[in-house]
Amino acid sequence: MQLFSVALTALLLTSGLTLAKAQQSLLNQTFTPMELKEDWLSLRSWMENHHPNLYLYTSKSVIDSVFDAVEGSLTQPMTVIQFYNRISTIQPYVKDGHNILLPSEKYQAYCNDHALYFPLTVAWLEGNMVVTQNQSDEPILIPGTIIQRLNGRPTDSLFDDMVDRLMRDGNNLNYPEYMVPNYFRTFYGFFFGFPEMHELTVKLPDGTVRNMRLKALPLDTIKHRRKTIIPKRYDRLDYDKAIFWSTEPNSELAVLNIRTWHPDQLKKQYKQSFKKEIDDCIETLNAQKTAALVIDLRGNQGGEADYGIYLAKRLLNEPFTYFDDVKKLNKRQELVETSRGLTRTYKPIKNRYRGKVVLLVDGGSYSNTAIFAALLKKHKRATIAGTETGGSRVILAGGGAYFKSPNTQVQVLKATHRMIINKQQAITGSGVQPDLVFKPTPEQVINNKDVLWEDVLLMLIEK
Repeated sequence: MQLFSVALTALLLTSGLTLAKAQQSLLNQTFTPMELKEDWLSLRSWMENHHPNLYLYTSKSVIDSVFDAVEGSLTQPMTVIQFYNRISTIQPYVKDGHNILLPSEKYQAYCNDHALYFPLTVAWLEGNMVVTQNQSDEPILIPGTIIQRLNGRPTDSLFDDMVDRLMRDGNNLNYPEYMVPNYFRTFYGFFFGFPEMHELTVKLPDGTVRNMRLKALPLDTIKHRRKTIIPKRYDRLDYDKAIFWSTEPNSELAVLNIRTWHPDQLKKQYKQSFKKEIDDCIETLNAQKTAALVIDLRGNQGGEADYGIYLAKRLLNEPFTYFDDVKKLNKRQELVETSRGLTRTYKPIKNRYRGKVVLLVDGGSYSNTAIFAALLKKHKRATIAGTETGGSRVILAGGGAYFKSPNTQVQVLKATHRMIINKQQAITGSGVQPDLVFKPTPEQVINNKDVLWEDVLLMLIEK
């Protein structure tokens, strides 16, 4: 089962589709209150009748009240952005990381080809919105510049507002707090629009405060400029492969990077076979008798459970289950068991890797990645380093395709299955905690320094 649909990766806007001129008014197209209410009621009906975790963290009475408030607010014509902005306010109450709301595929493709984007890469450091890369035409906006206001809004409240509109599991905000800075220009556009000019109040590293206008740029221009600014290794969008590995010179240490578990991305975008890549890696490490393997899962937002199971077979030393329980709502709205084979016990592969394992994780390690990390932690098979994962280490929802509303075509993931990772643990809504916490300083983030990688590498070499 795909625990995290590839449609979310459309947020990276890589489709490259070209639309007819008749579709080029999508950014400003408005829908009547009747159309908006029809769309909302269709989305609401899907969630209420099929989502297995809709009332897991919030009572039905509160969810009903929130949903009613959304419907009651749809009294004026709205654009897709305005509608999407409004309905996304349900996320802090639903608190399910797979309750993914997205604009239509057509709308995303249109943005990819025609919208103009915020041309700065940013991070939130100590409560400030800080520039880490400048792809704009304004050379004074060097890394370390603090953006105090953006289009009339203080950026601290803007950050909180955007986090509130994104999916999360329980009270774990690591995933939305990862997504906002890493996909800021896309989410900002989806929530608030794509202006041609941005009004900024900035504080330069020398302390100078300036008001200025910043020209938005096409996505292709931003991507091209980004590649000239930062080495490929530290920019997740510029990898040529989703799975790649190497052996560090003069050491018995190997590094395996897995950027996604999603089969469509692996096959279509990267032309890779997951099992073949893993087999080649493990068999080479065994032949070379490599003592330690670092698996970098930072920013891996999930995908196919079967791939996590297969890698676990090549690492664990004892039989294991990937899920303790899998349930689905029946027609009477009762949760009934429907394992689909995912609750079976798996045996390790004989020619597995037996050396030391270290997992690198962060808030972007989500869905199937968090499940995989929880499994290795449960079996004490790896040292986990980094920061707490996104998602939940105990329970989540799984799904595949998207349900589309009839008019705006805003869509919600068909999250249909309740997946229990570890029924021995209480449902706290928190992610997998690392054994070794590595958190970069603001200076390291501004300088695009991969402190976690360097510290873990040094630790392993010294041992």
